Amino acid sequence: MLIFLLFGAFITPSLGLSTSSGTGGSQGGVSSHVQLQLDDSSLYSEHSTSASGVLNKASQMQGSGENSMTETVTGDGYAVSNSVAGDGSISASSSVQAFAQGGSANQKASVSGESGFISSTSASSQNTMTVAGGFENEGYLSTDITSQAGPVAATTGSANILGVDCMDGESSRVLASNEMAMTVDGLHLTSSGDLGRFGFAAANVRTGGQSEARGRSDGTIVAGTYGHYDDPSAWVTAGWRWSNHPNLQLYLRKDSNLQYEGLTATQASGAIMAAANTWEGATNQNLFASSVIQSTTVRADRLDGKNVHAWVYDRSGALGYSRTYYYPSTYVTGADGKSYWKAAESDVCYNTAYSWTTDASKAYLNPNPNAPLSSNRLDVQTVALHELGHTIGLGDTYLHSLYKYDLSQIMGYYDGVQRNLGAGDVNGVKALYG
Repeated sequence: MLIFLLFGAFITPSLGLSTSSGTGGSQGGVSSHVQLQLDDSSLYSEHSTSASGVLNKASQMQGSGENSMTETVTGDGYAVSNSVAGDGSISASSSVQAFAQGGSANQKASVSGESGFISSTSASSQNTMTVAGGFENEGYLSTDITSQAGPVAATTGSANILGVDCMDGESSRVLASNEMAMTVDGLHLTSSGDLGRFGFAAANVRTGGQSEARGRSDGTIVAGTYGHYDDPSAWVTAGWRWSNHPNLQLYLRKDSNLQYEGLTATQASGAIMAAANTWEGATNQNLFASSVIQSTTVRADRLDGKNVHAWVYDRSGALGYSRTYYYPSTYVTGADGKSYWKAAESDVCYNTAYSWTTDASKAYLNPNPNAPLSSNRLDVQTVALHELGHTIGLGDTYLHSLYKYDLSQIMGYYDGVQRNLGAGDVNGVKALYG
């Protein structure tokens, strides 16, 4: 007999709500719990049915203002959870099918406005896989993510934040089939000319593993910060580190996108190599190989064992972003004696929506926030120096309230040409590599 459990529609002003449903059978029970925070005139609807110990559920939320929805499904030895939140326009739907020994939940969401955040977690007796991402200070995101759990947990699908494909079918399959973690970190200019940030993180970890990853509201994963308020010598660690003397080989994708910027492969690779040498000069280790390999076949944004720099188009205001893979249960020891996740690969992408130059005297930031992005001419070496800081294991100081206004650090935000490291940058690379 099909039992009607719950159907409701709510239009409520700034009210926190909770709904629960469940079912049981000879193999055990399954339950679902939804927590909501709805702003004025926002709409939530839910429809749940159960039959023979199987729970089917569909939920929808739509509105504007500050809204959030978190749904958790639990069964025998597994759990699936999805969350979406935003300050602005939001539309989200969730569909669940679950029984005692396994289930799945699909989340489709679209968020735009001042801030947005999504997360999804699937947990089983063997592993836990978590993805999280978002933006602050104006942006947009869209997701279509499915989390499945039973004997094994997996989260797959797509997540696009500010036009960057932070997760696609290929990357989600790689993560779901390996004990691996990935982060995407980026900085963008808003329509008013202010700085915004976006990020994404995903990790697949064996149950009972040693990973201590912590998700932040912007999706990045950060291991720790060092320094004190307004400290010009402070730095932030990203959480990962390479093995000693990694001698990382960097690659440059040589294609029409690079040519469109008016850059030769020799100019671009020279600027990237100069940035790499600047980091290496601050430590006693061989961080990078002696030259950048130019190639028409390498590709960024995929786990292939190559550290690729490439120019790609992003319609948002993102200057560029780095994508780093690391092993969440394998550790290496830094020169500071602390443990860091072992890095596996790091790619860097530069946004062709901007103009680029390797001549410092020609770099320019347009003070008019309404001007097209292409009216800004960015210095390749400066941006490469910042992004390679992520590659070796440093985080953004501008993300931290204590140091965000210290523009002397290359790990701060882009405010013009800066081809040297600040005191905090030097302290950071020495803490990691000596």
